[in-house]
Amino acid sequence: MLMPGTFVIHPLFPKWGKGEISAIFKDTQTGKSIAKVMWDCVNRNHATLHTLEHLQPFDAPRVD
Repeated sequence: MLMPGTFVIHPLFPKWGKGEISAIFKDTQTGKSIAKVMWDCVNRNHATLHTLEHLQPFDAPRVD
């Protein structure tokens, strides 16, 4: 289960490396859960928003 503090990867953007979920909230228009993620890339102070269905736990096995 993904929650704040969980390390994740985004399979469409592998060069971003791992990121840490800093917050999760519900989009009031779509009803989807959105995660605010801080990535281990060059600009660590910048967080991006992603739907939870696009994120995978960092230690999850990769499927090609």
